[in-house]
Amino acid sequence: MAWFRAATLAIIPIVMFSPAPFDNGVRDAASITQMTAIVIAIVVAIFATGAVLRITSISFNLKEHSFVLLLGLIILIGYIAPPKNFTNFQVNYFGADHFPGLLVCLSLLAATMIAQPSPKNIVRILVIASTIIGVMVFLRGTYGGDDFRLRTEGYGSNTLAILVAPAVVASLGLAVYCRQRIWLVPGILCLACVIATGSRGGMLTLLAGTLFVLVAGRTRKGKIVTIGMVGLLVAGTMAIGVSPWEMLAPLRSEASIQSSTDVRSAILLFTVEQIGENPLRGLGYGNLARQAALSPEFGYHSGVHNEYLRVAAEEGIPGIILYLSILWMALRVSHTGYLAVLRASTFSCLAWLGTDAIGGHPAHSGHFWVMLGCLIAHRGLRRHQLRPDSYEKKYVQPHQSSVPTHVHSSIRIS
Repeated sequence: MAWFRAATLAIIPIVMFSPAPFDNGVRDAASITQMTAIVIAIVVAIFATGAVLRITSISFNLKEHSFVLLLGLIILIGYIAPPKNFTNFQVNYFGADHFPGLLVCLSLLAATMIAQPSPKNIVRILVIASTIIGVMVFLRGTYGGDDFRLRTEGYGSNTLAILVAPAVVASLGLAVYCRQRIWLVPGILCLACVIATGSRGGMLTLLAGTLFVLVAGRTRKGKIVTIGMVGLLVAGTMAIGVSPWEMLAPLRSEASIQSSTDVRSAILLFTVEQIGENPLRGLGYGNLARQAALSPEFGYHSGVHNEYLRVAAEEGIPGIILYLSILWMALRVSHTGYLAVLRASTFSCLAWLGTDAIGGHPAHSGHFWVMLGCLIAHRGLRRHQLRPDSYEKKYVQPHQSSVPTHVHSSIRIS
């Protein structure tokens, strides 16, 4: 099944480079979501074939996939038979605002769990792909608009930051956990790219992941000291008159930041109200923006900039519980070596899930779902298939002396 693992690794550059044709002459032939849908559908079909072959050839642990299957079922039912009928809208099921991207992402997650790819390869491919995107955007991008933010036709500012920021965390993790400092070179380029986008979500992702790398594996005292120092630094910066938003986006104007904050706050409050009014089944996948447009208290077509709230509003409380359970299942296990790097980079993505509702867009979040699937797969591999010594030898940095002393040398299953 080596070809199946190779296909899993290939999904990261495929999804990350799918907006690139829009920077090379493709105009008006198809929307970026439609083009991504075609590419990802082909890849999912390949994965499905490999999954069937693999399931029939080895013992298949349904428990590891139960949350994914249940969440996919809830989304599918809400998509085909939404709880609320929006008669004023002509639904285009493959349009940009209603394409069932989260179902595709869950398919990528399940396929990665079955394939069990190498975390070492995933981390390196993530950094390399992000660096190529960063170089391409610096060469061909523009600083458009009044807010002086780096972007291209295919890669908007926020999208670019979200794609590249986890790679910065991965580069730092490779230097700290695996002592491979050469990876800091592409990490610095990706860092410059994130700063140039002026994306608060991207910077928050980067900072969350960096703090995780510095804290994970330390003693309780070490964690308190590290977090305390970061807190004092933030407090001191705010004391001299710099707001948190200015720290996250130092190149953007105050007017640009305030305008964006006002719009996001309004739709966020509206989304919370919708969760309270439709707690069990939600509004159905893709229908939050339609509900906003039809509601007199809001009045225009907009989606919330928060993936957690979007899932809760569209799939109901059961949906968000399953969604969070999948995240917890992957991230609750401590690791060393390449798995620790993968865990830190995946953890950083939780920050941008709270700042943008693009966790269901395969071109923007496909890398996240592959990383998440790899963590879950190796959690199961560690517990069910390999003895501890063979697992350490295969997936953890072979020279334990090269691991920093603050990182635990054993894998803990909590």
